[in-house]
Formats: sequence, structure tokens, C-alpha cells
Amino acid sequence: MVMKAKHIGAFFRLIRTPNILMVIATQCLMRYCIIAPMLKSNGFDLQMSNFDFFLLVVATVCLTAGGYVINDYFDRKADLINRPDTVIVGLLIKRRWVMVFHIVFNSIGILAGLYLAYKIQAIYLGILFILGSGILWFYSTTYKKQLIFGNLIVSFSTGMVPVLVLLFELPLLSSKYGSIIDAMGLNANQLAGWIAGFAIFGFLISLIREIVKDTQDFEGDQAYGMQTLPIVVGTRWTKVILYGLILIFAFGLIYVYYFHLRYSITLVYLIIFQLLPLIVIAFLLYKADSRKKYRNISSILKIMMLTGILFAFIARHFIVNHYLII
Repeated sequence: MVMKAKHIGAFFRLIRTPNILMVIATQCLMRYCIIAPMLKSNGFDLQMSNFDFFLLVVATVCLTAGGYVINDYFDRKADLINRPDTVIVGLLIKRRWVMVFHIVFNSIGILAGLYLAYKIQAIYLGILFILGSGILWFYSTTYKKQLIFGNLIVSFSTGMVPVLVLLFELPLLSSKYGSIIDAMGLNANQLAGWIAGFAIFGFLISLIREIVKDTQDFEGDQAYGMQTLPIVVGTRWTKVILYGLILIFAFGLIYVYYFHLRYSITLVYLIIFQLLPLIVIAFLLYKADSRKKYRNISSILKIMMLTGILFAFIARHFIVNHYLII
């Protein structure tokens, strides 16, 4: 009984349950805090049923979990050096079962995505799930070992999580109301702007975190011939690049506040949950010279990602109360 519980715990660690929950939260918040109130304010309603939205979340979650599983499968040897205490594949869960989990997750994700795309009469959207599955496979086998390319794939995938919710809603809205752009006018641009804002946020913070993790895993990655940024250009220049990305991220937040959401609640939220943590990260990065210190930076970035997603509640407040969004 103890072993069974141990294996169950290992399975949930294998699929990165906290990250999976974040994916679910992101898509739910995009639907119910951004898209639904924006449509409501213009006299429209969501057209995708709750069950169909559930299928979209299942498809996204399954592809995400499948990606994590196959990544751990191929990273096992490097992880035995980088983080031996957390290795699951081959120790707590047999390798063949890990491959079975990958196949099952990807099959469910692709089939659910294709069915949903067919149901909303936008079969071309189903291709996204086929491509996503293939890209995550090649990321684990090939792209992860290449300079920056693997980081960009992971970051782009993170940015696509909120975008998928809008992409699958638009065909139904267009079918019901005609041209959604003509019907909503400027507000259609605002809707796309909100989703794009969260997508860009997810992309940038994920890119920073992926590079930090590569620096953290320098020894194991180098031992197995990977060409990650820290290995190719060195830790010093990697830090310089990270500082550049942090500045871009910070200026992006300031831009959003100053030109689009100049309200006191926005300023307070961004300072407390984004800008101050960035300052802390910048300081820790300067001092970072061990795996533990890089891991601490990665943990702060993960918290920032969560608080960034939760900003959707404030966004809903703006939308529902018809605050001017420039």
C-alpha cells in the first residue's frame, strides 16, 4: 500500500501537477475573466459550450503532460547528474510505463483536439494539436540540445495556452454573429489585445525561466553533449542575456501600465507581484554561483507566472465596469 501511494505520487510529479494546474487556471481565466465579460459588454455570449471547453482544456493538458513525460524519458541520464534526488524514470516508474503514459496522453490530446475542431467546423485548428505533439517529441529528442531553439519552443508553447481559448471561440462567434470584427469594432481589437498580452507575458517569463534552468543544469547538460546557452556562451554571457530579457520584460510591464491600464490598482499589483520580484531576481542572478541559487530564481519566476495569470481577475474588473482601456 505504501509502494502504491509512492508510485502515485511519482506519477503526479512526472506530469508536473502544479504546472498542469496552471495550464487549467490560465485557460479558465481567459474564458471567464476576459472573453466572456468582453463579449457580454457588447451584447454577445460565449458560443462554445462548457463541455466543449472542457475538451479543449483536456486536450491542452494531455499534450502538456505528454511533453513533460517524454522529456523526462530522454533526459534521464542528464537528470541523474543534475538532480539525482528527483529522478523518477527507471527508478520509481519503469521506462516502458513512461512511454505508455506518453502515448496515452498524446492520443487523448490529439483526438480530443481533432474532435473539437471538427465539431466547431474549424478542422484546421486540430492540426495545432498534431503539430504540438510532434514538436514536443522532437524538442525532447533534438531541439532541446540546440542553442536557444529548445527554449523558444517551450516559451512559445506556454504563450499558446491562452491563445487557444480565443482561437476555438472565434469560429463559433463568427458563425453565430457574422463577422466578429465588424460586430465588435474596436472591442474586438481589445479582446485580442488582452489575450495577446497574457500570451506575450507567458512567453517572456517562460523564456527567462528556461534559460535559468539551463544554467542550473549546466553540468549534466554538458556531460551529455547539449548545446544550451550557458554551455555555448558561458555563464557570464548567459547572465548578460538574462539581464537583457529582464529589462525587456520590465519595460513591457511599464508600457502596459502607462499606455493601456493607468490605474492605481494596476500599478500596485505590478510593483508588488512583478517589478519587485524582478529586482530580487536581478540581485540573486548577480550572486548566483550554484544550482541552489539558480533554483531559487526559478522558483520566484514560477510564482511570478502564477501572479501574472491571476491579474485576469483585475482585468475582469476593468472590463465589467467599462473602464477605458486605451
